[in-house]
Amino acid sequence: MSKQTKDHRKKRLALAWLSVMVLLIAASVFYFTSHNDGMTKEQRVAYRETKEALEMLSINLNKGVYSVHYINEYDKAKNSIFVKSDSIVQ
Repeated sequence: MSKQTKDHRKKRLALAWLSVMVLLIAASVFYFTSHNDGMTKEQRVAYRETKEALEMLSINLNKGVYSVHYINEYDKAKNSIFVKSDSIVQ
């Protein structure tokens, strides 16, 4: 083999190893950044408890909204009855 062929082979081998190393580093960075959100155990517990509390609040607010809607429908029906009664009485 000529010296030029050996040098070319070494360069290709070095480039291949460099590519593999860059790929491994990129995969490691992606893995650790996607699996570690930067929160401590205490922060995760606080986040979970806050989320549960907000979900309970949302459920109760939705019940309240439904109740208000029901009351509005009742009020409309009551007003239509009393308006008709007032027009009949006069």
